[in-house]
Amino acid sequence: MLDPFAPLAALVEAPPRPGPDQWALFLDVDGTLIDLAPTPDEVVVPDGLIDTLESLSRRLNGALALVSGRALGTLDALFAPWRFPGAGQHGGEIRLTPHMPPIVHADAQAVAIATARLDMLAGTLPGVFVEPKGVSTAIHYRQAPKAESAIRAALPRILAGLETRVEATSAKMAFDIRTRGLSKGTAISVLCAMPPFAGRTPVMVGDDRTDEDGFAEVAARGGAGILVGTPRATLAHWRLDSPSATRKWLEDLAHLRDVNE
Repeated sequence: MLDPFAPLAALVEAPPRPGPDQWALFLDVDGTLIDLAPTPDEVVVPDGLIDTLESLSRRLNGALALVSGRALGTLDALFAPWRFPGAGQHGGEIRLTPHMPPIVHADAQAVAIATARLDMLAGTLPGVFVEPKGVSTAIHYRQAPKAESAIRAALPRILAGLETRVEATSAKMAFDIRTRGLSKGTAISVLCAMPPFAGRTPVMVGDDRTDEDGFAEVAARGGAGILVGTPRATLAHWRLDSPSATRKWLEDLAHLRDVNE
């Protein structure tokens, strides 16, 4: 695979084609690297994925980060023994190097208040559950799709008095509650200011609405966004069909010969 963009479907005319050895690569996890499951605890990290990420990180001189809605501690458990730079909880926590403690910029108090209210709501909706993450939270309705409208209607009440501190964002079969002003885009902005990411062309791979902030940030920096999944309105430039297609693409990328060879 001499051209890393050859397996991708272009979503816009003449999208950017940055050379892979100069990328800063930002990867969402659920629905991008690994397949979605009925609950977050049921996901499986496929064999070979960790080795692929390690190889690709070495190729990029460490400029590979996971940018996820999950907490960094949860990601560490999923990808053990590998640790990585990255951002968890939609930018609520950022780790610049694999072994440094995370920097937390979030309104944990406001999130805790909203979480308590979500717990009360979920108790009235069979199949709906709340996933507290630390400095963000999510309410999931994957097992009760008809509950979406009830949750959406309740969000103004859930956020009452907290509107300037936290916000709700729509995700896949869930709503995320996060500190207002924080996103995957703000996390990428912080990471891009620091080595080994600084001075590289950012590429973001993600599947969800919450990844659009990341797509916008990399585009503003002259980079490229890659959407995983079915076509939809997006700020991404390219598309891959599925998490399995993403894993295959990353594996090929890790072993890609230099384009100048």
